[in-house]
Amino acid sequence: MNSREEQLSAARRLLVEFGISLEEIANHAQVSHDIADHALQVDCMPRCPVVSLIRVQTAAEILLRQKGWDGDADVLWQDFYAMLSAQAES
Repeated sequence: MNSREEQLSAARRLLVEFGISLEEIANHAQVSHDIADHALQVDCMPRCPVVSLIRVQTAAEILLRQKGWDGDADVLWQDFYAMLSAQAES
């Protein structure tokens, strides 16, 4: 796995696996392509507005469910919650 792949959130890796594009996520979340891209990279999450992160994560969950993913939603949100926890500790 290269460094770029390691930075991707669990949600982004699932989106890739299910063939859901970043454009689809951005459109569904009603955010720019750049915001969607940053919201799905673990190292960029702290610099994104929380509202945008929630919109992108929710869009990811909805689109994955529409594609037949029946996994645990906690997997999608784990990086978001970890980021919030780290922010609270600092």
